[in-house]
Amino acid sequence: MILEPLIKNNSKTVNEAVLSLKDSRSVYLKNIAGSYLSFFSNDLIDQLKGYHLFVFPEKEEALYFYNDLENIIKNERGTTLLFYPASFRRPFQIEQSDPTSVLQRTEVLNALSKQRKKVIVVTYSEAMVEKVINKKDFEKSSLTLSIDEEVGVDILNEWLIEMHFEKVDYVYEPGQFAVRGGIIDIFSFTHEFPYRIELFGDTIESLREFNPVDQLSIVTHNKIKISPDINHQEISKNRVSFLQYLPKQTLVWIKDLEIAQSKIDSGFVKAKEVYEKTEGKEGLLPAEMYIARSDFISHINSYQLVEWSSVTKKEKNNIIDANSSPQPSFNKNFELLVNTLNEWKSKEYKIHICSDQESQINRLRTIFADLE
Repeated sequence: MILEPLIKNNSKTVNEAVLSLKDSRSVYLKNIAGSYLSFFSNDLIDQLKGYHLFVFPEKEEALYFYNDLENIIKNERGTTLLFYPASFRRPFQIEQSDPTSVLQRTEVLNALSKQRKKVIVVTYSEAMVEKVINKKDFEKSSLTLSIDEEVGVDILNEWLIEMHFEKVDYVYEPGQFAVRGGIIDIFSFTHEFPYRIELFGDTIESLREFNPVDQLSIVTHNKIKISPDINHQEISKNRVSFLQYLPKQTLVWIKDLEIAQSKIDSGFVKAKEVYEKTEGKEGLLPAEMYIARSDFISHINSYQLVEWSSVTKKEKNNIIDANSSPQPSFNKNFELLVNTLNEWKSKEYKIHICSDQESQINRLRTIFADLE
């Protein structure tokens, strides 16, 4: 629930932050509660444009924020919103990576390599400290195909096997490909749907993406980019910090910086313990998989920061008061909710009740009507 004072300029705090950031100063936010961060950051990004990275201590909190922004932004043209997860299902457990997570990570790396108006990436500590393929190897391992380009089935088949794609009868997850005559289906790690390439002889006649469930086409393309599993050890040998992919002008938003640093330390210890218990000791060393705390601090401090935390740090510079407070817990006490709403209304607040389900809003309307 968002309360907007009618008697004040509701963009005052945003404008104050924008002026500080344009003056190349980092910002520390205090009293920023609940979903107000989503509205605040969206307003600020609308003014600044450019690249923005949001780092939260936990995955769940990052997903809640991502969902908020997704509902606010919708399909706004010129804005790219992406989620950047850890590769593995269990934190700091060096095991077989999750294909869907690797796809999302690859999509982010691909977006950061392009010139776009607004790019927003939401992540969390465990995902960010995991090293990634270096830029040179990333570009070298990707293949771009265009309509009317000449490329034979045998050449494509050979490249896909070399990039460790799995040959199957029908593709259903990233990292797979299928060949049927002059038709090649490829599930790249750069897109949520697989591509279907139709050849006439050795010439590409059609490029389209399709739904693997019903095999129906979704959209056609003039050009596509195919990327393999960037976590594969043969493809990604010399890994670097994810932060090295960020453009220099990226604004980094980070909650509880000190907690993020301690998570890096404890996670690195955990990764070493898991590695020591692994039979055969195959795979990369923890030091090759995760960045150290000192590297994290060095990289993060090279960017402009917007910081906030659960408890306000008095020693921080350039503190901006967002003047918000957590929503009270009503615990299905609707009479208390109505009384509170009337109290806020009497203080000249405009009240926005937000939900991603119309049924919840309709239920509230019915309850309010019953309570007159």
